[in-house]
Amino acid sequence: MEVMWMSSAERPDDDSVERSVETVATEYLEEVRRDQDSDKRLPELRSRLEERKAMREEFADRHAEDSPFLRRYDQSIEELEAEIEEKEAKLHQHGRLKEELLELFKEFELAEPWLNLKVLQAFNHAVTGKEQDSIVVSQISICSPEDLTEVDEETRWRIEDEIVCLATEEQGEANHTNKIWEWMQEHDYDEGFAVVASKNGANAAQVAEVLGQEQKETRNRLDRPIYRRDRFVPYYRVDGEFKLSTAGQYLASKYGPFESGKNGNKDSDNSDDSGDDGDGQMSFEDME
Repeated sequence: MEVMWMSSAERPDDDSVERSVETVATEYLEEVRRDQDSDKRLPELRSRLEERKAMREEFADRHAEDSPFLRRYDQSIEELEAEIEEKEAKLHQHGRLKEELLELFKEFELAEPWLNLKVLQAFNHAVTGKEQDSIVVSQISICSPEDLTEVDEETRWRIEDEIVCLATEEQGEANHTNKIWEWMQEHDYDEGFAVVASKNGANAAQVAEVLGQEQKETRNRLDRPIYRRDRFVPYYRVDGEFKLSTAGQYLASKYGPFESGKNGNKDSDNSDDSGDDGDGQMSFEDME
């Protein structure tokens, strides 16, 4: 019998998946924490560069090309261009790591190494923009295998399905959540969702006060997405308080930002900024 030898690069490694996802998650979080303002500052820096170049043309009419003034001014332009280039490189690196992480999450399972603190933090940040220590699906908060001891097999499959779907949607390969969002908008459940999202959690009484509704009506509206949907349920309840699930956090990041206030009527004409602005975002006036 012929014996087939494999190089170390070809040999299967039982730990390769664990090392891969943990390594990528760690690098992703390090990149995020190292530079959190590149995406926010780049538009400002680019605008400043355009203004500076326009001023350069104006100054050139009054100063010789080899004048000390223009040399110093040109140096300031070069320094600004270097800063922009550096931040663009950081954003590119961040995007590459995010794509790599989401690609790995197509293989997500409710087991190690996926249920690792840094891995979950990185995934949550990649899909919601927030470092959460757990995923919350089907009214279950999961941060370790111990949280799954009483979870049946069917529910496990649903949880894994939802996490993989969120990863592929964030990659732009699918649009799984549009149906739940359209359903919530059709039945005006998005108003309560916007309040819960903006307050980072709220009970029915708090939401009712913001929206000017009866508390019983508000509670029914908050409960309905929990009981009538089997995928991408946006809430989970903790001691009577409604909080956003992982899918809810994703919806908030995709269709937000939301601002809540006493006037919850999205059709209100009290302000040019009230109502639905046509891109799925909602704002409420009179911030409490």
